[in-house]
Amino acid sequence: MNEYPTADNSEQSPNTWKGLDVVYIVLGILLIIIFSIIAIMGFASIRSTGDPNKFPFTQQTTISLSIGSALLESVAIIAGVYLFGIRRRKYHWIAAGLRPISQRWVAISIAIGLLAIPVSSLVAVAVQYLLDLPLDNPQLPFLLPEDISTAGMIMMVILVGLIVPFAEELFFRGILYQWMRDRFGIWIGIIGSSLLFGIVHGEIAVGAAAFVLGLILALVYERSQSLWPGVIIHALNNTVKIVFLYGMLSFGAQ
Repeated sequence: MNEYPTADNSEQSPNTWKGLDVVYIVLGILLIIIFSIIAIMGFASIRSTGDPNKFPFTQQTTISLSIGSALLESVAIIAGVYLFGIRRRKYHWIAAGLRPISQRWVAISIAIGLLAIPVSSLVAVAVQYLLDLPLDNPQLPFLLPEDISTAGMIMMVILVGLIVPFAEELFFRGILYQWMRDRFGIWIGIIGSSLLFGIVHGEIAVGAAAFVLGLILALVYERSQSLWPGVIIHALNNTVKIVFLYGMLSFGAQ
């Protein structure tokens, strides 16, 4: 008997992902991002009328750039998974792990998410300390640009706290982990997908924290057989950290 709840076997999908599917999806995501950036730059160049200060990507981070980057990432991943994966293979969204979960799994996910917040934070600080890196948040320029406003904070919480986690779980657990697990086995799938999840976060301390979070998310996905627990954990992790950061700013912390 299972100690923890798992998804109903009737909700299991016979559809499996192949290596070529992952390649198509990744290339699709990159193409969407590249063409979107080219379109934005072309539009901006027309409006800039020769003023370099009005041209995007040539000045320091602004709230518009942060919001645009988060939105572009989310749209590109979701569209890439759908167009180059689900629709191309004529699969249902269940093939990417979007299966319903019980109320018990919701409660378990919230509990795990709350525990994952200090764990991932401590991992980032430990890496900074061991590598003698500055003990600050390398994501601050992105999350807290100089022209941040209340409306900007709300948009960032919605995008980075809710939409980005859904998009990232859709690809890293719903597609990448499933393929690696089916091809190489559970533990290589868990470690491999989590390692790639950490690498794409760029900065080493943030990447290490993302790697540990990825391990938790992959394990939870494997146990629940649903993407939603991971989305809840990921969204809770991001949202609490961002709200805490903006709350400190609102109370005058520097």
